[in-house]
Amino acid sequence: MPVRVERVGGPVPNAALAELDLPLRADPGESVDGSILLAGEGGEPGDSVAVELRLAGEVVFRELRGLPSAGAPTRIPFSLALPPDSGNVRVEAWAILEGDRFPADDARVRVVRVGGREGGVVVVSLRPDWEPRTLLPVLERATGLEGEGFLRVGPDRFLPLVAGDMPLTSASLDRVVVRGQEAALLVLHGAEGEIPARVAELVTNHPRVIHFPHGLSGARLAGVVTGNPLPGEWMAVSGLPPSPLSPYLSGRSLGGLPPLSRVLPPAEVPSGITALELRGSAGGGEVLPGLLLREEAAGRRGVALASDFWRWGVREGEAREVYRNLWAGVAGWLLALERVAGEGRIRPEGPVLERGRLQPWEAPGHEGGEVEVLFRPFDGDPDGPILRRDSARVDDRGRFTLPVLPPGRYLWEARGGEGPVSAGEVEVEAFLDALLRPAGDADRLTSQAGTGVEPALATPSRRPLRSHPLPWLLLVGILCAEWALRRRAGLR
Repeated sequence: MPVRVERVGGPVPNAALAELDLPLRADPGESVDGSILLAGEGGEPGDSVAVELRLAGEVVFRELRGLPSAGAPTRIPFSLALPPDSGNVRVEAWAILEGDRFPADDARVRVVRVGGREGGVVVVSLRPDWEPRTLLPVLERATGLEGEGFLRVGPDRFLPLVAGDMPLTSASLDRVVVRGQEAALLVLHGAEGEIPARVAELVTNHPRVIHFPHGLSGARLAGVVTGNPLPGEWMAVSGLPPSPLSPYLSGRSLGGLPPLSRVLPPAEVPSGITALELRGSAGGGEVLPGLLLREEAAGRRGVALASDFWRWGVREGEAREVYRNLWAGVAGWLLALERVAGEGRIRPEGPVLERGRLQPWEAPGHEGGEVEVLFRPFDGDPDGPILRRDSARVDDRGRFTLPVLPPGRYLWEARGGEGPVSAGEVEVEAFLDALLRPAGDADRLTSQAGTGVEPALATPSRRPLRSHPLPWLLLVGILCAEWALRRRAGLR
């Protein structure tokens, strides 16, 4: 196929804000750490870029940096003081370059929620493991509540469980305890040995806790006396004992799930309801409780007496569905005595959506149903004209997508069936990353050996062999010779 490469102009002078990293939540009056990734190309030597952060249109951070060369972006850290009032804080970041030829990548927007932390799901992990990261998003979607996780890395220091591209700032024990007290649902993972006194007090007094003990002291904190952990592989028993979780797991194949490990055997008949049983693969296949549901004066408790439930959650298909249904059922039983703040609420996946992409939305509690979302201008009347009306069906994970929205800020209202009306605001970023992608090297393209590019430029296409008469004449001659030889040999 002929290829022709033509040069069009040269590098375009451009400064771009490739990334704006900020935490999703903060306390009122708190200073948060973030960073900006500044990229660029073209320009003249000595060109400088003004990087600004703006809150409500007011510049709160400004720094001059040299224009980065193509493919060598610069990261700029900053500290941002947030207002003392609770609510959503819109943060704009700008890269200002004189003569910028591509303004569509000059600004980024993020929204930080200040305060408003009452309720939600809080996971506190006292030892590194895959379970917290696998469990937290499942509980968020099952309850409709926002989640937050903390991993202990020192006597009184914790690291938040955040996505890979979010800033990582350690949290004190005081902050973890306060968040745990405010949580509607608390998860304590990895408790063994000497448990911090304040964490033990938090768990003891909280009305709704899921325990993942790792040792005898952790099980005792959950109200269960056990023996030493039993090693080996432990398979889920297919027959479900009667429990509040039976409707969530009925019809599911439990026998083929990945094995669990490190089971804590009860030293006495445990109080509570056995919701899941496990059978050991060694010896006589002893059957032990794997999950208990307990109700006491302080509240309700879910106690996992085995480790590595996360193996179900990371496996595609039936195993993942069982994991999701299991912990959704546990969360539903724990929260059954009070109304969940996020129940039935429809919302976008985040306050800021990407330009030109299908909009991801969440609708926990509306699985399999229809939802309708109305969009109005952000600065207009909340009861004014409707810009667009979209509807979609919610999948079995409580999620759905809507068609692409043009860049801008919108007010939205959503309703699913007979549920309550949800409302809020959402923004579609105007940011485009077209010039952040590295350009191809035209000289290298036309000089590559064996690609057929340069010959196609220099010579016309050759005549296909099938269009020449000589091969056909040769084939007819071979057939005639074969016929003559067969006749001479007396063959027909």
